[in-house]
Amino acid sequence: MHDIIKFLEFYILKATYTTARLGSFKVLTNKVVAANDGKPLPLYKKALCGVITGAIGATIGSPPDSSLIRMQANATLPAARCQNYKNAFHALYCCK
Repeated sequence: MHDIIKFLEFYILKATYTTARLGSFKVLTNKVVAANDGKPLPLYKKALCGVITGAIGATIGSPPDSSLIRMQANATLPAARCQNYKNAFHALYCCK
């Protein structure tokens, strides 16, 4: 059961990044198309929207990734140095 929970935590963390990136891309491109009088966007504007939404996704996705790395690194530590994180949120907010 513990492995299933860790498996689900991993995919929830990855889904956070993906949904933030893809959702913000759709919102941003709709706003840019509206500002462009409804005309199709040229490639450079689409690329700029992709860069901006990638940065948004990275900003949102970095904390969950760092907690995932902490949990993975914690598993390799000796018992005396082990942090014993309860879940991904505990790893994110429990710093020494």
